[in-house]
Amino acid sequence: MTPTWADQWRAWGSSLILHIALLLSLTAVAWQHHEDEWLPVIQARIDDPQPAVEPFTPPVNLVEFLSQSGSPAVGPVTDDLLVSAPLAAGIQMNVAVGASSGQGGVGAGGEGGKIGSESGVGFFGTRGSANSVVFVVDMSGSMENGRFVRAQQELIRSIHKLHVTQKFYVIFFTSKAVPMFFPSTAADLVAATPMMKRKVTRWITERTTGRGTDPEDALVLALSLKPEVIFFLTDGEFSERCREIVKEKNTFGAVVNTIALQSREGVPLLQEIASDNKGTFLFVK
Repeated sequence: MTPTWADQWRAWGSSLILHIALLLSLTAVAWQHHEDEWLPVIQARIDDPQPAVEPFTPPVNLVEFLSQSGSPAVGPVTDDLLVSAPLAAGIQMNVAVGASSGQGGVGAGGEGGKIGSESGVGFFGTRGSANSVVFVVDMSGSMENGRFVRAQQELIRSIHKLHVTQKFYVIFFTSKAVPMFFPSTAADLVAATPMMKRKVTRWITERTTGRGTDPEDALVLALSLKPEVIFFLTDGEFSERCREIVKEKNTFGAVVNTIALQSREGVPLLQEIASDNKGTFLFVK
């Protein structure tokens, strides 16, 4: 019997519905696969312990420290204030900021007296009146075994006692000059502000000794800055030429004070340099 048109339409309809259902099923499977491929999988345990957080300890406020250090620019003298600062090779130093530099003080060995007035300046007990000063300090290998630490202590203490209106500069030397803030060298004298004292203190404590003792370049640099006073400290011998260079370059009349630290090797030459330049010589034991 030949199928009627109604039977044929029912067969086509059933086939069409079947194919549409199959197509929708395949589409759903493909989409699920796509999501599985691209969506990230995140796994977490809510009971995992959180890592410990180290407590934050703020650094020492050195500006506040300077306000208590006895600098005439920022406050009264506090004679018993001790300042602890790390030095090279992990050495600790204690600087009695308000103490005298004579017997019993950090720089015991010279005449006493407090460093500090609006125009006063001192180093290891050698004193002067000036608005500008340069410190030239030996950091050669012979300054080890405590000598360089002692020089650092006294240098920091002297700088902290400067008035804000005064200017200063520090030059270390071995076989060559090491200007202040080397390798980012300061171009000129700097004002003794609390911020500058903080910066210089950090730089000084980071210095270490080296080889050779030749202060010639350091002295030439010191004189080129034209300060009113120069403090020159060493513990060793050096060339006679240094005396002639200081006499030649010191055309503006700077006072040059010289200091021999625990060694008499360079004493005669240091005495002559001080005498030539209206300065004072001091031997520190």
